[in-house]
Amino acid sequence: MSNLNGSWALTSSENFEAYIEAIGVSGENREKALKLLLSTGDGGLVEKFEIDDSSVKRSIYFGDKLFKESPKVPLNEEFEGPALDERIVKATVTTDGPNRLTRVEKGPDYQSTVVAEIHGSQLVVTLTTDGGVQSIRKYKKV
Repeated sequence: MSNLNGSWALTSSENFEAYIEAIGVSGENREKALKLLLSTGDGGLVEKFEIDDSSVKRSIYFGDKLFKESPKVPLNEEFEGPALDERIVKATVTTDGPNRLTRVEKGPDYQSTVVAEIHGSQLVVTLTTDGGVQSIRKYKKV
């Protein structure tokens, strides 16, 4: 069982605007994303992970209100689906032990690697584009 299972509230975010610009999120969608995906505190961004031996499911909440729920996706297999801005991307999700989840995403003009890893009591998510733009987001378990 993965230690990442459960709900995690965003506590801080560095360089996220540059990251979403680098992966090609349009100006209008970028404004919406920044307003929502940078929110912390009561009513702020909460990500919930449900990981088992063969799949992962991720849900996004603002406070206790469900915003978006992804279907279960297979581990270790490439799949196609919508990104948060609804662009169709190809991705592969893998686990490296109970404390680390990696998602490699290939979009229309980019590739990105997202590593979610537990460090002490925090979940640290590092998002890195193939061009080297990096964002670090930190979460606490709720």
